Amino acid sequence: MKRIILKQDNPHREYQSDIDRITNAMAKSGFYCNDTEAIKLWEEYSDSLASGWLELPKSDAHVVSCIRPFFEPVDDGLSD
Repeated sequence: MKRIILKQDNPHREYQSDIDRITNAMAKSGFYCNDTEAIKLWEEYSDSLASGWLELPKSDAHVVSCIRPFFEPVDDGLSD
């Protein structure tokens, strides 16, 4: 008999390029966030406009400004 491994379903896989773009835009602005946080931030922003997953703006700076109300920077002592 062969073992099986269940595939993990990622409901956001269709948005992976957006998620990558959010994490990169955040990094360019001096903030670290992982994929899970990026998903949550964009969902919060989209929900605030009574919408599903919205298309990202063309500018990375605009991406960050859209989600900025939904997070607080933390000084972890590791920042430059």
